[in-house]
Amino acid sequence: MSPINAVLGAATRPAQAAADLVGSAWRIVGRADAALARVERLIDDVAATNAHAQEVVDRADATSRQAAEAVDLGAAELRRAVGALAEHRATLQRAGATAGHAADVIGTEHVDAVAHLLELVPDLLDLVLPALRGMADVSPELGQLTERFDSVGQIVEGLPGAQRLRRRGEEREQDAADEEQQPG
Repeated sequence: MSPINAVLGAATRPAQAAADLVGSAWRIVGRADAALARVERLIDDVAATNAHAQEVVDRADATSRQAAEAVDLGAAELRRAVGALAEHRATLQRAGATAGHAADVIGTEHVDAVAHLLELVPDLLDLVLPALRGMADVSPELGQLTERFDSVGQIVEGLPGAQRLRRRGEEREQDAADEEQQPG
């Protein structure tokens, strides 16, 4: 090798080493960019997960508040029910005793008899309704009859001596009432 080649070779070696070093640096920068991009994606994923977790926590808080309100409402209703039961305790105890006595006294034959009576109600209504309708038809006539008796009563009171006859009738009624009341 010639000395020039040796000097050129010796001079190019550091340049080649520098070029190799720059190439390695570029590869490291490329890998660092890729790693940085992955880190940025991870940060975005962590931020999204954090936001989702915050939404879940917010919903859990809302649910917890609703549950607490429901528990408070339930406790208030329970207190009201306990108060009502305490207020009506004596009545409920009497009703329970009455129901127990009724259960002891009322047998199946009584229940059967009541059921039979209830079955007869439609037949009884069929018998009674025509009579009630007939009475409804007579009702206006009774009103007219009452008016006529009132008119006759007014005419009789206008007759001479009617007052004296009335007093005698009242005296007789009083005497009869007195006799009934006397111990005999």
